[in-house]
Amino acid sequence: MEDRNLYVGDSVVYVDEHGRKSNALVLAVWGNQKSVDGNYPCINLVHVSTNPDKTDPNGRQTEKPTSVVHKDVTSAPGFYWMFPDETATPYGAPNQK
Repeated sequence: MEDRNLYVGDSVVYVDEHGRKSNALVLAVWGNQKSVDGNYPCINLVHVSTNPDKTDPNGRQTEKPTSVVHKDVTSAPGFYWMFPDETATPYGAPNQK
């Protein structure tokens, strides 16, 4: 992972819990740019909903996920952020019993 800085207002890619990607803006950066173990911090962000049913008279609604981790910190196939030039984790639907 190369050294990068992340600031409020920066553009990132948000991957939702269904593996759908959307452009997002950083609203808050929690902690230092990189922790002692080299991971990026959690962030709060805003993005246009990827769910086409979430519309109102003004258009598609926005969502504001909080405490979203960088893709390198999680093994989950969604609910993470990444830089625009990074590759998303391949999505696999959760196991159903």
